[in-house]
Amino acid sequence: MAASLKFFPGSVVRWHTRRYVVIDYVGLEAIIAREPGKRKLERIPVNEAEADCAAHPARTPPDLVAVPAAEWQVAMKRFKVLKPLLKMEKSERTAADVKRAAQLLGKHPVTVYRWLENYRRCERLSVFLRKERSDRGSSRLANKVEKIIAAAIKSIYLTAEKPSMAAVTEEVWLQCFKNNIKKKPAPNTIRARILMLSDRLRLEKREGRKRAAEKYEPIKGHFPGADFPLAVAQIDHTAMDVIVVDEESPAADPAALIDRGDRCM
Repeated sequence: MAASLKFFPGSVVRWHTRRYVVIDYVGLEAIIAREPGKRKLERIPVNEAEADCAAHPARTPPDLVAVPAAEWQVAMKRFKVLKPLLKMEKSERTAADVKRAAQLLGKHPVTVYRWLENYRRCERLSVFLRKERSDRGSSRLANKVEKIIAAAIKSIYLTAEKPSMAAVTEEVWLQCFKNNIKKKPAPNTIRARILMLSDRLRLEKREGRKRAAEKYEPIKGHFPGADFPLAVAQIDHTAMDVIVVDEESPAADPAALIDRGDRCM
């Protein structure tokens, strides 16, 4: 068995020289798979499965726990619309059927064909989830616009006057106009750049280094006697008007003690 062989649903393996699509697991000893285009399921021992070098890389399944409930509802709606097509054989399915489903879902027929093929390969509802962008987390703004935003944040937002984020947006748009940049960034984009700043930098620039140091730097110094854990224990206490008496040393007249303002702890 090849070291790079993967058994997640949708991956392709070879068994007895034939190609199989992984459907599910049976413990650590076997997998459930079927040949592409067929419905018969086979139980394949893991130690007999081989990597299919000719297969296209399978789509890595998403982290299902992290998928929002709203996206699952969308996936279920897509599955419900496409379910009649999924029950059909390829020869029975017509272009008109696919086009009708695409109109109901507000998608292009090519997208519907892709969903049908992906579901045929792994039979998982996750194929109907929204596909994550490959460039997520990277900036799609021009370098010149990024520099304008950075300069506006530094000169406007990170100052003692503590202007609002809206003031930064106005400055960015003004500089875009001066530089003949027609496609100006959206306010949410500028806000996202501001929120990327560290809390300490924001506090230091807007309220001063001393304020930032007080909040984010450890208190220096040494407490005498605290050389090991629980070397010093402190207990808060509050004075109360309490008279403690016992059988051997009875107290005097309690009213007299209270009148004198005596406090016994």
